[in-house]
Amino acid sequence: MIARTTRRWGTFFLAAGIFQLIGAQPMAHRDPVWGVVLILAGAASFIFRSASMLAAFGVLIAWVMVSNLLSGNWYGMVSGAVQAFLAFGAFRGFLFLRRATSRLDMGLAADSPAQSDRAAGVFPFAGCAFTIAAFIGIIGLIVGTGVWYALNEQEPSEQALGTAMVFLTDLACRGLALAVAALLARYRFRGVSTLAVVGGALLLAGVPALTILG
Repeated sequence: MIARTTRRWGTFFLAAGIFQLIGAQPMAHRDPVWGVVLILAGAASFIFRSASMLAAFGVLIAWVMVSNLLSGNWYGMVSGAVQAFLAFGAFRGFLFLRRATSRLDMGLAADSPAQSDRAAGVFPFAGCAFTIAAFIGIIGLIVGTGVWYALNEQEPSEQALGTAMVFLTDLACRGLALAVAALLARYRFRGVSTLAVVGGALLLAGVPALTILG
């Protein structure tokens, strides 16, 4: 049941990512780079056949939902409403599978405890690593922009800065998704996951603020 559910969601993410890359934008996100995130998330569901993948999917969809709802245009609002429904479905599916596996005294993964151990051992640290990488990247981008301006007496192109910000924001979102999934799945190393959640949330709130102020 878990493997079938994660494969279904993973297939949806793979298809959405491909359409995003070719410009169809079924997730109505701001940049084709997001397609890579969707494809990687979909592919991960075939490696980590765990109910916790649904929680990670829910966070990713919720981030797109918030971005669209804040856009202020009618298309973003409609897309955000659809994505709110999808995010709710992902979290509801995760909670259903968690309750079912708890009643059966099973792990959150399909097939064997080894599958559960794979997600439990990776999600907390991968989430923290993504968050730290995003933080270092943002600091490097700020310093690099200052150095570029000092050497060339002009700012880098807005397109380059925008693409870099989108990439770093998406990286922080991936870290937050994995860390939230790890906490909801009650994996070990909760301190690591909590650090990633706090850091990822701050970055996702701070990057748009930096963009506006810049």
